[in-house]
Amino acid sequence: MEGMRGAWGCPECGARFDDPTTRDNHMRSAHRSIYPHWCSFCLCSYKHRDQLERHERWHRLKRQPDDPPAKDGKGGGAGGKAGSSSGTLET
Repeated sequence: MEGMRGAWGCPECGARFDDPTTRDNHMRSAHRSIYPHWCSFCLCSYKHRDQLERHERWHRLKRQPDDPPAKDGKGGGAGGKAGSSSGTLET
């Protein structure tokens, strides 16, 4: 498979990848405005799950202990999810 190294190119930036799945993941995260990871506390959405987790941690840390829990039991007093974790927002 030595001759196939970097056989899959990104049409946007020319980056080379060893397989089409890696190329497709690159194109989805680097070149498309798709934000599939939605915050369960507000209307924010993120490209990457780790960005969402950091953001939701911020919500949990800023929440006061006497705040009433959300209807879905996740906290945050605002009534729960603003979006679906499987949805996308294109800009």
